[in-house]
Amino acid sequence: MNGIWADKCERKNGISIAIVSDYVNPYIGGHSRNIYYLAKALEKMGCNITFFCLDDPLNRICFDKSKKAYLVQRKVPTISSQLEIAAKIKQLDRDYDIVHSNSLFGFPYLFGGRKPFIAHLRASQLRLARVIIAEKSRFTGCASLIASSKFLLASLVEKFVVDNCDMVFSNSKETAIALIQDYKIHPNKIRIVPNGVEVPREGNGERIRKRYGLEGKKIMLFVGHLGFTKGVHRLIEVMEKINEKRSDIVLLLVGGGQLENIIRNYVSKMKNIIVVGHVFGDELWQFYASADLFVYPAAPGTTLLEAMASAKPFILYYTSKDNTPGIPLDDIKRERIGEVLIDSNLSEFYESILHRIDDHGWLLEQGQRAFKFVKEHFSWDIIAKRVMQYYKELM
Repeated sequence: MNGIWADKCERKNGISIAIVSDYVNPYIGGHSRNIYYLAKALEKMGCNITFFCLDDPLNRICFDKSKKAYLVQRKVPTISSQLEIAAKIKQLDRDYDIVHSNSLFGFPYLFGGRKPFIAHLRASQLRLARVIIAEKSRFTGCASLIASSKFLLASLVEKFVVDNCDMVFSNSKETAIALIQDYKIHPNKIRIVPNGVEVPREGNGERIRKRYGLEGKKIMLFVGHLGFTKGVHRLIEVMEKINEKRSDIVLLLVGGGQLENIIRNYVSKMKNIIVVGHVFGDELWQFYASADLFVYPAAPGTTLLEAMASAKPFILYYTSKDNTPGIPLDDIKRERIGEVLIDSNLSEFYESILHRIDDHGWLLEQGQRAFKFVKEHFSWDIIAKRVMQYYKELM
């Protein structure tokens, strides 16, 4: 048996939760980052949390002797890891009040599990498959067929999960609507649990500017997975046009993913785009601090909240055929924070960037409003209180 483990959960007075996830780490993918901070906030409220996840260095660095975790060796096939985790929870589920599965990772527990099961979903896998199939990009090629096939297979698992779980957590109203449409879930089964962010966060952007020789430049920043559903090809197309008019505007692409090497090769001769790759730890906040403007070319998620928590203005571009937003975008639009372009022509994205990048008053005002909004509505303490109410509905 691997990792840090107590054969019997030491119950206190709070609710005892088994959280199942492939990764639990604040420095990697959005779902991993979100469950890490949610669990941390729930522990502050008195919950007893035990993690069930993969035995990976990225997970191990997040656990110490004060944490209870069961780690499964990653060298076995993923389904074997999931089955082993489900068997362990069933063996010990007398110690837990609720099983909280981050994404679909804990689905085998539904075969014979006795405790209430929550599926925490941040997208419809069926919709993701459709997005990839519909999106024709110079970067995807045959790889998009493989990716869409994986999402289609995952949608079969998702259909089983939503039919058999006790409650579904959705990260936004839009995602909830997609899940209802795709899988015919009864709306009463879904609860909205938005992604959150740690605030306030600060960073030293001058370090990034000096590292890349960008003193005196206008820096635009994208942070996200360089995958098939993030619309990065749109941003590159816009930067190709900007390069024809301005030499002082630079785009930093922060993140890794299936398309990272393809994008690196494509932009290797473009001086106005720097592919940074994946960034770990607090260094990510240095990149946010370095930016004059945050830009996102698809339906937004956690990284937009992180940019807002760093008091950064933003321009968002996406289409109604993209994946669903992972944050309550209606609230952001209603408060007139940032600039949101939906189903617009790419030329409008380009023109908006050129119009806003030199408007210092707009940049400062929008950054301040973004920070205030996130601090008031998307701190993890606020979200954890909502989750606690939902836990109690199942007990």
